[in-house]
Parts: sequence; structure tokens; C-alpha cells
Amino acid sequence: MLEDLNRIWKIKEIRRKRGAKLSRLWRRNGRKIVRLWRRNGRKIKGIWKTRGTKLRRMHLEKLNKRKENGKRTQMKKAQTSRVKQGSSNNKQEIRSLSVRATNQASWKNAQISRNFANQQKGYSRSQQTSITSTR
Repeated sequence: MLEDLNRIWKIKEIRRKRGAKLSRLWRRNGRKIVRLWRRNGRKIKGIWKTRGTKLRRMHLEKLNKRKENGKRTQMKKAQTSRVKQGSSNNKQEIRSLSVRATNQASWKNAQISRNFANQQKGYSRSQQTSITSTR
């Protein structure tokens, strides 16, 4: 087996130094070696004939799991976006609602501050600046 791998490596020029150790080769070129081994496994006589199919089957199972997980995450994302949008799907309507809410809040704050200022100045109710007059 190792001789066959060495032959592949020599052909594909992965191993430049003849005295390189296998561990160093694996560390540097592990992915390349595995890829070459999978591609050229059939050319090498009688080594791990069944292994290729098992690997392929396992690989396909992993891919299918990934696809399912991806679908699940997409569904979750879609659900969360629907919840964020609320009952109305129209984005402009949502925007207008939020603007209206902020306007109301700021209007209330302005009213409170006006009342507070009038109280500090000591005006009577008839002299106070009303909202309608300032508007």
C-alpha cells in the first residue's frame, strides 16, 4: 500500500524530497494525498475495493443531513421574520405604525415638559400655554 502511495506521490510531484518522512508528508499534504488516493484507488490493484463505496455512502449521508439542517434553519428564519413583521405583511404599513408610535411618545413628552415649565413659572391654568395654541 505504501509503495503504491509513493508511486502516486512521485507521479503527482507532491513528494519533492526522497527522504521525507510519511508523517511530514501527511501533515503538509494530507488533503491532496487523500484526494489522489480516492481518484487513483481503482488503478491500484486490489486495495480497499469496498472502502470507496462506503466512503461515498457516508459522504452522501452527511450531505443529506446538511441539506436537512439547512432546510430547518431556513424554515426557522422564515418563521422569525414573519413574527417580526406581525399580522400585516406590508412593510410600509409597519413603518408608518412605528413612526406614529414614536410621534405619540414625543408628543406626550413635550406635553409633560410644557406642564412642568408652566408650573415652575407659576402660571394659572388660564394663562398656561395650551397644546392647541402652540401647535
